[in-house]
Amino acid sequence: MPENTYLYKYLTADEFLDFNGAFYGLKGSALEVRKREVLEDVGLSYARTKRLHTYSKGMLQRIGLAQAILHDPELIFLDEPMSGLDPIGRKMVKDLMQRLKKKGKTLFFNTHILSDVEAICDRFAIIAE
Repeated sequence: MPENTYLYKYLTADEFLDFNGAFYGLKGSALEVRKREVLEDVGLSYARTKRLHTYSKGMLQRIGLAQAILHDPELIFLDEPMSGLDPIGRKMVKDLMQRLKKKGKTLFFNTHILSDVEAICDRFAIIAE
């Protein structure tokens, strides 16, 4: 998931996740169940039929996260996943990252907010240049 989202903003969240689910062979009721789960995880269930161009920056960050975890990957790379989020959105994403970690997922993420690193990471590295 990149820091700045580049999404098909004329699609709804449902359509966007349908499009991305197809890349991983997700379809039918399995896709519908998974979409419900990830939209709930990122707090966007209420906005699933709204076009992405109407989303705030924080909402776009969260739909990008939903896209990244839609296919239930074992390894997840996130670039500034809490950038542009309000305090409630930050907590939601941090809690989701903790749940993914507890499920045995491996997360790599970069941030300049050290308190996020302390709260989430088992191991970390600092790149000075």
